Amino acid sequence: IEDGLVERLQSAIPENASYVGMKHGDELRQLLAGARSVVLPSLCYENQPFAITEAFAAGKPVIASDLGGMTELVRHQERGLLVPPGDVRALADAMLWMTGHESQAREMGEAAKNYAIQEHSSEKHYERLMNIYSTILELD
Repeated sequence: IEDGLVERLQSAIPENASYVGMKHGDELRQLLAGARSVVLPSLCYENQPFAITEAFAAGKPVIASDLGGMTELVRHQERGLLVPPGDVRALADAMLWMTGHESQAREMGEAAKNYAIQEHSSEKHYERLMNIYSTILELD
């Protein structure tokens, strides 16, 4: 991390929030367990952000930029909320909505988890890979 970046982030965010840095394993699972949703306001065209699939696997809806692969993963009002990239007001509104609508957020999280299981589980990846191999073998 760039020198001084953490300090600048800490001074820029409200007192009731904190920058926790990169987390993995049990630490990440504990943070996700206590979250209402995951926020990914990226300005980059990301193909399939791992943060979204991790959030979905934990049963958490995602608030993300309506951009790139995030749009395909986060179906608006189904598995989370999409906001225009760079629109701070829309991002704040989406975060406020998520905090004020606990049951809808929980339903979105359940839909996200079901989607993760159906489309991104190791079994599903294995099935898709074997289908590719089968197709290749049939071409011989």
